[in-house]
Amino acid sequence: MMFRPQATRHLKSAVAREHHVRHLGPASALNTSAVFGTTISGKPKDVTEYCIAYSNGAGVLNAPGFVLTDALPTNTTAWTDG
Repeated sequence: MMFRPQATRHLKSAVAREHHVRHLGPASALNTSAVFGTTISGKPKDVTEYCIAYSNGAGVLNAPGFVLTDALPTNTTAWTDG
């Protein structure tokens, strides 16, 4: 399994978004000291942590009506209770 998150994007030209990912390994022995990067390799059922960071652009105090969405990478399952 190889995963490459998308590069930084600008939403509504006021909000910047970045993707980061890290491979934590099998659920029975998570490597929580793994470093975030832009690509990972793993095996089926391994755990990966996917981070979406966003911020307002310079001089923008708020972004009314802002909604952050992102597609789940192929062959992955979201674990949202962790």
